[in-house]
Amino acid sequence: MKGFSIDLLWRLLNLTGKFWGNQFLEIINSAIEGLVDLVQPEFDPRAGKIKDLAAASVLVGAVFAALVGLIVFLNPIVELISRWLT
Repeated sequence: MKGFSIDLLWRLLNLTGKFWGNQFLEIINSAIEGLVDLVQPEFDPRAGKIKDLAAASVLVGAVFAALVGLIVFLNPIVELISRWLT
C-alpha cells in the first residue's frame, strides 16, 4: 500500500488514545460535578474546590495530549515545511 507506514499508524493510534483518554476524563469530571451538586446543593467553597480540581484534571489531560501531538508530529511538520521552502 503506497504511503502507508507503521510509524504513521503508531502516531495516529497514539493521538487517538490521547483523545479518548481526555474524553474519559471529561466524563469523570461531569460525574464528579453532578455528585457534588447532589450532595451539596447550596454554595459551599469546599464543593467549588472539588469541582475545580476535577476540571483541572481535564485541563492537564488536554495539555498532555497537545504536547504529545506536538512531539509526535513536529518532525513531519518541519520536513513538510522544509520541502515547501526548497
